[in-house]
Amino acid sequence: MKNFINEKGTALVYVLVVIAAASVLFAGTIQFVVSHVRYNTTLEPNAQALHVAEAGVYFYRWYLAHNIEGKTASQIATFWNSDPLGVDDNGDGDCDDADTADGDGDGTEAYVVDYKDENNNVIGQYKICVTPPELYSTVIYVKVKGSATSSGVTQERTITARLRKPSWSEFAILANGMTRLSEGTEVYGPMHVNGGFHFDGTAHNIVSSSVSTYYDSDGDVHGTRPGVWAATKPSDPGKDTSVDTDDSEHFLAGKQLPVVAQDFNSVTADFDEMRQAAQNITVHDDHDNTNIDLYYGRQGQGRYIEFGVPSAGKMRIRRVRNNGVNWTTFGVTRLNNHDTDVFDIPDDAVIYVRDNVWVKGTIPNGKKVTIAAHDSESPSPKIFLGEDDIFYEDYDHDTVLGLAAESDVAILLGAGLNGHEEGDINASHGSDYETLHIDAVLLSQKGRVGWGYDRDMHWWWQRNQWLNKVKDTVELYGAIATNERMGFGYTNGSGFEHRNLMFDNNLLYSPPPLFPTGNTYAIDLWDEVE
Repeated sequence: MKNFINEKGTALVYVLVVIAAASVLFAGTIQFVVSHVRYNTTLEPNAQALHVAEAGVYFYRWYLAHNIEGKTASQIATFWNSDPLGVDDNGDGDCDDADTADGDGDGTEAYVVDYKDENNNVIGQYKICVTPPELYSTVIYVKVKGSATSSGVTQERTITARLRKPSWSEFAILANGMTRLSEGTEVYGPMHVNGGFHFDGTAHNIVSSSVSTYYDSDGDVHGTRPGVWAATKPSDPGKDTSVDTDDSEHFLAGKQLPVVAQDFNSVTADFDEMRQAAQNITVHDDHDNTNIDLYYGRQGQGRYIEFGVPSAGKMRIRRVRNNGVNWTTFGVTRLNNHDTDVFDIPDDAVIYVRDNVWVKGTIPNGKKVTIAAHDSESPSPKIFLGEDDIFYEDYDHDTVLGLAAESDVAILLGAGLNGHEEGDINASHGSDYETLHIDAVLLSQKGRVGWGYDRDMHWWWQRNQWLNKVKDTVELYGAIATNERMGFGYTNGSGFEHRNLMFDNNLLYSPPPLFPTGNTYAIDLWDEVE
């Protein structure tokens, strides 16, 4: 009897263990099934919520296209100051909800839209919150929270997008006509030429042309060439000017041709906007203890502009006397010190001069300045560089100088000559005097960017005097847009032996004040917020 009871009790224990294990497995299975069902019910509204949020971004892009594309800078500023949709206009940093206690009650916080299906049934909603562009900026940030409901389940997803107007300064070099850059040129940044491009230097980014082939009329070529090409054996002193069939050492990132031509009309700076902006800026002139604007008319031969003078953070503008220019070298010889303005460099400013301009100096961190040389009367003003280096204080801040000339942006014929006397080219950062540094964006609306050319003077006798001169190095950090053929040297070997052009990536998002941009906003960054 004792053994029978033990065996019966043991069997009961086994049964209970099996039941317990089965219960655990069954409960786990039920939990898995329930979780899977719940997960499946969220899949559709979760995906829909993302699509709804994306729809909000594209709606806002459409909204901008119908309200500010093709408008002037002043018209765009008026738009952003008139409570556009979705703008956090009370500055509390939160516009996720419209007309809440945190809002200002005028309906201009988050822009909320019901999202409907093809049967006009509301299946979701998006809320748009916009950070408008800063002064003269082309960048807008859009935050959209999308929600969708399906089978009684609601899901939310939030995305942020950056919208910006593409700028002409997408390119380290943008040229409207046939261009040639010789051996010794090194360019970091994309380049585009609407005509043909003979490039014997080293390009570290894409090089493109709008033509498949063109006729190169240079005296040592006189033949049909590809839209982008290099001469044979660039490291061979005995090279000829036939096409280099293996040009990979020239075009390190490749080349593209033909591509759509860049509309150079869109590169044309709106000088009227610049003039109005300069007239509306007020600064305190330390020299005369008065308040002045930054518009300068025709007086003497133009204006001599220095950054960092007489001290860091200041700038000085003096009038060039009528007989104060050596038109053989384009250098300034006499200034009118009685016609002088000295003031703090504004954070964002446009200086408009109806005459020639000479520029030099160091621009402090975070300053954004455009200098325009423009006049509808003849002769068209020019901007001259090379009296001294132009430096940004450092490259870790959003600093930019834009130099926009109606005619040429010309480097002085005497700038940076080997063996030049100390002080003529003052290397502000301790570099040697044989290197000319230019930190700026250069735009020639109707003329060219380069060394040794003046269409209004007796160019040919200047050529005989100066084009046998050999210079050392020119370094540009920024971008170039030139209507006519640019150049820092010539095929006879004169000019700068070394030409280093480095594209400033900040120009993609922060071009100089009132510099030309495209009309259409593009979405160039998209991210989902966790």
